Amino acid sequence: MSENRQITLLVTVSLVIGLLGIAFIEPFNEQISLDSEVLVEDYNAVLYLNGTLIEEFTYRLNQGGYRFLYRNWEAPVSLQEHDSPFIQPVNIIGPSGTMCYIKDNAGEVTLFGESDYSIFNKVDIQTEAYDNEVGCFKPDYYNVGSYRVKFIYKLHPPIEYDEEYSHLNLKLASEHVPYSNVRITLEDAELIDTVYPHPNTLNLLDNGDQIIITGSSPKDQLLEIELILDKNVLDILQGFPAYTENVAKNV
Repeated sequence: MSENRQITLLVTVSLVIGLLGIAFIEPFNEQISLDSEVLVEDYNAVLYLNGTLIEEFTYRLNQGGYRFLYRNWEAPVSLQEHDSPFIQPVNIIGPSGTMCYIKDNAGEVTLFGESDYSIFNKVDIQTEAYDNEVGCFKPDYYNVGSYRVKFIYKLHPPIEYDEEYSHLNLKLASEHVPYSNVRITLEDAELIDTVYPHPNTLNLLDNGDQIIITGSSPKDQLLEIELILDKNVLDILQGFPAYTENVAKNV
């Protein structure tokens, strides 16, 4: 990979069910430096229990030399239906002058929106991007500054259930640059029984119809939300259910 893309590996994400329970995570005291070469000033995510996930990143570049703002998923990314859990991009909205794209699990590149750039730029994405990547490409490089990117997905996750509850584990980041401000909003709160944010230093506010999680995430800090849900979620979430006894007790 050229352009030292590992530095701009902004998010590595997987959508998984935690079958081994919750590992204890020590609270962190790391100070997030706003002088980092690349960081996320603001990460805002909204999850609806029908599987819609909306993410907005405000990326901060403190030096030039980058053409990609992107995130990877460990689960397959595809515009087509799959017979196993996958992430289905719906739309990407990026800064002016960029090419919004996905490179799916088969290595195919699809562009979102209109672009005045030549087909050769798509070849650059094909060559440089990882499989299961979504992002925004700027052929003439980003300047130092802040850039907002919005990703919209339909999630088709694995989900455990029994006679009373269902269980969803959503890992939002593992290998990533620092996130200065994190805000995760869980809609459809009437269907949520229990929330386990990871790390446990995140703040949790239940305001009735929403549950809001806030905090920050230092570099490579696991950012994950584990949910015990009403069993009726299975009627609206187009995922891959698997019956498991004593779902709530096994978390």
